[in-house]
Amino acid sequence: MTIKTRTIASAAAALIAFASIGFLTARGSADESIRPSAASDVNLRRIERSLERDIDMMQHDRHDYGGHRVDAIKELQAARGEIAAAERYDRTH
Repeated sequence: MTIKTRTIASAAAALIAFASIGFLTARGSADESIRPSAASDVNLRRIERSLERDIDMMQHDRHDYGGHRVDAIKELQAARGEIAAAERYDRTH
């Protein structure tokens, strides 16, 4: 799988996870007894591990792709930060 494909796949997975969290959080605000399922928590951890692998792989790539590699690393790190924020939110709500 190429770096571009992995980056796109990781970004898509992160977006799907955040959409799910938003949906579950919106439902939870109407009924506090509804919490995101354990599957969602597992999904976040799986995405986090995938992002870590992708970031590591891209940091060790020798080709710069016209500066896009560095930009992609920054975006993946931002996605990793959002996943961590989602996990912190989940622990406190």
